[in-house]
Amino acid sequence: MPVAAIPPLIIDCDPGVDDAHALFAAIGARQRLGLEAVTVVAGNVGLGFTRANALRIRDATGLDAAALPIHAGCPAPLTGGTTDAADIHGQDGLDGAGLPPSRGDVEPAHAVTFLIERLRRAAAQGRPVRLVTLGPLTNLAAALILAPDIVDGLLEVRAMVGSAARGNITSAAEFNAFVDPEALDRVAAALDVPDDVAPRLHVYGLTLTHTVCADAAEIARYAALGTVPGRAIAGMLGAYLSRHRTPPLPGMGGAPADAAPLHDPCVIGHLLAPDAVAGVDGRMTVVLRGPARGQTLASFGDGAPAAGRARDVRVRWMVDGDAAALMAALRDAVADCDPV
Repeated sequence: MPVAAIPPLIIDCDPGVDDAHALFAAIGARQRLGLEAVTVVAGNVGLGFTRANALRIRDATGLDAAALPIHAGCPAPLTGGTTDAADIHGQDGLDGAGLPPSRGDVEPAHAVTFLIERLRRAAAQGRPVRLVTLGPLTNLAAALILAPDIVDGLLEVRAMVGSAARGNITSAAEFNAFVDPEALDRVAAALDVPDDVAPRLHVYGLTLTHTVCADAAEIARYAALGTVPGRAIAGMLGAYLSRHRTPPLPGMGGAPADAAPLHDPCVIGHLLAPDAVAGVDGRMTVVLRGPARGQTLASFGDGAPAAGRARDVRVRWMVDGDAAALMAALRDAVADCDPV
């Protein structure tokens, strides 16, 4: 693909062990992917940690603010209180990474301000941005609330969020959707398209990510890279595996007892290996109230919105992946992060 044809890529994330894994791979392949900026949000851990962690990850790859600017965003969801996953990722979010404190700082512009300005420029230039979201969608939703016109600057949003079956933080809801379902609902509505138009919101939910699992052999492959990013991923995956083993669930894949699902890296893996994930067009409704809050109700194929659903929007569900191809693509990209 000619360089001019590569759409600009922005990653919005909440690092987090699996976000860190995804970021290392994206940074290693940043020229191929067109990566130009990272924004962070509260999610797996609080904003103070996600902000610091993104900086630590950048440092570990030898980049600086000129090469990869980082913007800090929203410290809480659109409504309600915060929920984190420190029990899975460790108190600071990067348990096992062994990365030192950062030497740099984030950009002065808030992530929401940055997204508004960048997406307006993209629309004016006729070169829309691909946005990958690996955490709650609060930053993008806030930007859309303040500036609805920025939707014209979005080529697509590829989001690690939701599930077409069971949840993981509750029986109904996946973590990122549960933390800020109002944000997901807002973004999905803004990106809705008619049935004869390809969906602009691609959903990488648990239905896919529970089939892409890391085990001790995968950890050893990263350690064998002999680089700072490789060792950091090996350490994080080891700590992560000790906490995050997911039994098979009805209607979806599940990691075996000696492995754990890689959630966020699946999105980057798919960008690196486009044939490694299969998707199906359909619809999604986000449940905003009651015990199923955060659930993403799924339907597949064309047709009218489901009866009784207040907002049933068009999305592309990513439902099946070649785990070996995805993990190989991620490892190859991480290997390019740091020549040491």
